[in-house]
Amino acid sequence: MKNDLTIAKIKHTDFAELYDKFIIGKKLNQKQYETLLAIAICFTNADDINVQQWGYRIVVEYCNQTQDYMPLYEIAINKGLYPVSKFIERHYIDDDQRNFFTEWNDAFTEQYISGDICRSEQQDALIKFFEKKYNNTISISAPTSYGKSELILSTIKEYKGRKICVLTSTKALLTQTKKRIQQISKGIFPKVVVHPEMYNSKDVSCLAVLTQERLLRVLKKDPALAFDCIIVDEAHEILENNARKKWLENTYDYKAIGAEIREKIRTYTRFIWYEINGDVKPEIIFTNINMGKIKLTNAELIKALLLKKDNYKGESEKEITASQIKISTAWDNMEATLQREDMWRFLTGSGKFSSIDTHMELIFQIMANEIIKSRVEKYPEFYIENEKQLNRETYTFIIFNREIEYMKREYVDVGDYKYSKMLEDFWGKVESFYNMFIDWYEDREWYHLIGVLLSKDENQSEEYFENLCNLYRGHTKTEFVMELKKKIISEIEFEDTDKDDFEFGEEVVREYLNSLQYSGKKAEKNKIKNMLLLFNVISMQQNTDSNPRFPFDAYQRQKWDIEHIHSVTTDRAQNKKEREEWLEEAKPYIDSEVGMPEDLKAEIDNIYTKKLYEDESAPQYDEMYNKVIAFFSGESSVEEKPINEISNLTLLDQRTNRGYGNHIFPVKRNKILEKSGIESFIPLCTKNVFLKFYSKTVSQMYLWDKHDRQDYFDKMVQTIVDYLAEDIEDMKEEI
Repeated sequence: MKNDLTIAKIKHTDFAELYDKFIIGKKLNQKQYETLLAIAICFTNADDINVQQWGYRIVVEYCNQTQDYMPLYEIAINKGLYPVSKFIERHYIDDDQRNFFTEWNDAFTEQYISGDICRSEQQDALIKFFEKKYNNTISISAPTSYGKSELILSTIKEYKGRKICVLTSTKALLTQTKKRIQQISKGIFPKVVVHPEMYNSKDVSCLAVLTQERLLRVLKKDPALAFDCIIVDEAHEILENNARKKWLENTYDYKAIGAEIREKIRTYTRFIWYEINGDVKPEIIFTNINMGKIKLTNAELIKALLLKKDNYKGESEKEITASQIKISTAWDNMEATLQREDMWRFLTGSGKFSSIDTHMELIFQIMANEIIKSRVEKYPEFYIENEKQLNRETYTFIIFNREIEYMKREYVDVGDYKYSKMLEDFWGKVESFYNMFIDWYEDREWYHLIGVLLSKDENQSEEYFENLCNLYRGHTKTEFVMELKKKIISEIEFEDTDKDDFEFGEEVVREYLNSLQYSGKKAEKNKIKNMLLLFNVISMQQNTDSNPRFPFDAYQRQKWDIEHIHSVTTDRAQNKKEREEWLEEAKPYIDSEVGMPEDLKAEIDNIYTKKLYEDESAPQYDEMYNKVIAFFSGESSVEEKPINEISNLTLLDQRTNRGYGNHIFPVKRNKILEKSGIESFIPLCTKNVFLKFYSKTVSQMYLWDKHDRQDYFDKMVQTIVDYLAEDIEDMKEEI
């Protein structure tokens, strides 16, 4: 263009007003849309990359608002963005809109289609280059959307039955890469190794996705390991001369391991380098839609938003750098803390937030709602109806981007153009959320009360977190504890909770716990599980001798579930192998001096010695099993209802439950106490149950009878009521 169009040249025209209406979703007339499109097309042909991107954004937004995708279709064809044009052609062009132009384009783009994937011109050139150089040591340096990730995935498929490693620069990139690889590696590799503990030197075939640190640990574990292929993703980050590299150089025996990894990389790594033809402007390539790539997360987009230089107006390079370093350093420290398993599981349990890759995003998602509420009263246009539904993946970023723009306007209005101060103020709000989470975690009582609330999947929402934040901000420490207790009580489905005369106390809790009955219904199981969890957490909180903390991370990781203390008759082993194992485990206790009737002992011996348990259709085993279960319950027979009440239920990790769920009480007791503190964490109250800590009279240790159940039940009621009903008089009016 002779007189190139720049952002500066249109800054003071009517275009700004028209664009503002357009970008917040206000409906324009046909003439206004045509004006915007005309300007946008000029933008896309400009030399300035920023102007190009702006033009492309206008066209995309126009198409989304009007559902008229022909302008984007034409631009995509002219720019060689065939994936975009093909997508529009398949989904938005009706038969009556097709013509010679669309038919010709359809035929032309067939050469860029492979399977279900349509490539751009540049992507196609890269694939052909890679195929030509496949057996060489090569490297690729190419912009976003060129298809580097697809090359990694296709290479992995070629190494079935061999050992291959994908080396990533960060844990965040590792997580993203793993997800992509898992989608295509099923049936090719049995597992994806992402941690040194997952590696087994006996595996003939291995697919590993590791950071440099984790690869060093794997090599230390197995010095003889040699990969058939190593793919270094984002190699420039790995080789960067920074503090992390110095730390790696001083980790382990660098001469022995560091030198070894360098040799392995030299021997087995294939670097791919792609040169762009001289007649193609590299900047134009960046206008490609991110097709086939891992999308940037909200957190990554927000980080880029906060650190970009455009946010700093009239400030020196030194001032800009200082502000960027301050924010980025704080960000890294906060992310590292939130990545800790104990911290993360405490905050997110196994709910909707738990799968977030960049954990800072939890803060941003919660902040977004507060930002909207604080803005809409003064600026109604800040909130756009249905915007979240249309932009689910990037909605949080959109709100933050909009908030920054509104803050800039306000700074201009008051004559303060030092945007670094504005960013520091904004970042201060982010830090306040982080510090609040740290306070919740570090205060032992807050930690236990909040952990109980957030362990429920249904409480994993922005609104729920916002409510907790408001409780925290609006009350003293003592008041906050009281509010959390009230919240726990309000979430238990007591009868008549909403009545004016409702009074929380022993009678209410006892009646509620008595009403719970274990069944196959998920809702009932969740109620029981929540109460058992509450009992365990309160018991741990009240143990002030050693100040232990309830392990919410283990609770989620080990998949704790409900276990019958005394087995039910319906849980009996079904096949001959399981029956034999059950008898072998039970016989030492049956043969001991436990007071079992001699005729029952003789019956058991007969079944065992004659192997009658092998006949799955014979009734002898089932009859014997029912008698044994009844004996260890202290009853002549086992009734279903008492056995399924909460007085016969406790929490146990899924693996232990699955292994010993149908055993008699003394077998369970022995196995659980053996496992405690070794293979898995055993909940405090579960240990106490099998130690008979709650039983007032202990004449024997091999039975779990009605007296034991009643004492256990009474202790549960007492513990919950005594703790939650502290200062009960202050609570009555608000529950």
